[in-house]
Amino acid sequence: PPQEGKDVMSLADRIAEAADGLPLLVEEFTLAVTEAVGTSPATQRFLDVPSSLTESLDRRLGSLGRARDTVDLLAAFGRESVVSILEKLSGLDPNELDTQISRLCSAGLVFEEGSGARRTLVFRHRLLGDAIYERLKTLQEERRIDMGLSR
Repeated sequence: PPQEGKDVMSLADRIAEAADGLPLLVEEFTLAVTEAVGTSPATQRFLDVPSSLTESLDRRLGSLGRARDTVDLLAAFGRESVVSILEKLSGLDPNELDTQISRLCSAGLVFEEGSGARRTLVFRHRLLGDAIYERLKTLQEERRIDMGLSR
């Protein structure tokens, strides 16, 4: 029906406006919205479009389960990291780490390069890793404040 097409266009317009023409933000905001409930035009019209990369990532990372810890660890390394180092520092067995890596790749946050000892994970875009790392620093600071207030 014509109404559904209008709703989708309205959502697309809201995403384009919020992203201010930045391709990375268009992609991230679209992923955050569609991953939330799927791509049904009937449900998309009720969704809020993220207002920042951090908000978009918070929404997306929330659905990753334990893979969120892995992406946080990767962000602490910078844009890329050797998988064998992640394995040692994460304390995960190789199969569990591979499962988490698959989730991160499927979510479009990272991609793999190389194989064997040279297998690495790379953030799809440097700003994704930077935003996740900045979120970690903010969470640490909030914890410090909470601990100070509880004394």
